[in-house]
Amino acid sequence: MDSKELQEEFTYYNYLDNEKWKLNLPSYEKTSSEVVSDLPKVSVIIANYNNAPYLEKMLDSLVNQTIGLEKLQLLFIDDKSTDTSVEIVHQYLKKYESIEIYQLTKNTGGAHGPRNVGILNARGEFLVFLDADDWYDENALQYMSGTLEKSGDDMGFFGVVQSVNGKLSLKSKAYYFDGNKIGRAIQELPSAFYEWLGPQGIM
Repeated sequence: MDSKELQEEFTYYNYLDNEKWKLNLPSYEKTSSEVVSDLPKVSVIIANYNNAPYLEKMLDSLVNQTIGLEKLQLLFIDDKSTDTSVEIVHQYLKKYESIEIYQLTKNTGGAHGPRNVGILNARGEFLVFLDADDWYDENALQYMSGTLEKSGDDMGFFGVVQSVNGKLSLKSKAYYFDGNKIGRAIQELPSAFYEWLGPQGIM
């Protein structure tokens, strides 16, 4: 592919300068903890639709992060759930700082809508997406943000483990087989990195 073809392809797929997507987002009602940080280190965006059975485990993993709640912004964006999701998060919001609930006025039909609302409202130096039925190791956000601070890299890919009926399996083996390296161009990553790239392990 020559440089002209590459430029045409980039122009076609480049959405960075196109802000029309912001106009298509639904309105929302926002509720916040009594105390929230204006300049958090990490913003955690959680898109949710009817994940009530999993929310306590997910939220417990966030409020107990070793980085400290005062350094977090926890954005829970609810895609008009019909279960008790919002009620569960409200209980945490009353008890803990740094939690923000965004209740969309209409269902968007996918994670992209809630995540985009989260992006527009994120204030953190670093950004992560966490699925509502997943959770972090208690040291995860401290380790991830610390790694990026030391390396100066724009993005970090970290390990993801799957739990099925209590049995754990590594979902991101390439990260371990290839070694812990910093300062790499994304074009240099081996193809194994793209076999399983869930958002949970990326900051």
